[in-house]
Amino acid sequence: LVEEVARSIGYEEIPATPLSSPIPHPQPQPVRELREKVRDVLASCGMQEVISYSLTSLSALEKVEALSDERMPLAVADPMSIEHQYLRTTLTSSLLDTYATNHRSQEAGLSLFESGRVYLPRDKTLPEERETLGGIVGGLKSPSSWLARDEVMDFFETKALLDSLFQR
Repeated sequence: LVEEVARSIGYEEIPATPLSSPIPHPQPQPVRELREKVRDVLASCGMQEVISYSLTSLSALEKVEALSDERMPLAVADPMSIEHQYLRTTLTSSLLDTYATNHRSQEAGLSLFESGRVYLPRDKTLPEERETLGGIVGGLKSPSSWLARDEVMDFFETKALLDSLFQR
């Protein structure tokens, strides 16, 4: 609405007023800078970033053995669906699910990573939010070809990725 009024009056008729106070200097955020650096390094190594929901289901957490009897994950009061009912306590279930979905349609291997928060339950208070990083590497090194035999990505590809990450 404001834009329409400004257009009908004419942008050149609206006076420009300077800010009343100076623009604040940016504050250093070392955790955010580290997260961005890790993302950049892993992407430059050929990995693809995954961004998944922070909500999950009990069955997904059970599959990766992320449940414990004494501490159940925090349930959402009004969930979108049964699959998005609890706050995740690990990135593993969403990474495995994404890998399984995409591996079916990929001819070559996949290298995925996710940087995000997990929510660890605490007694009678809000959960602890922890920044975590997870990754998954698997499949063939290159698409199948009659010119070369199929080689599967293994420990050494993962080791090379981690070496690059820690060096940088």
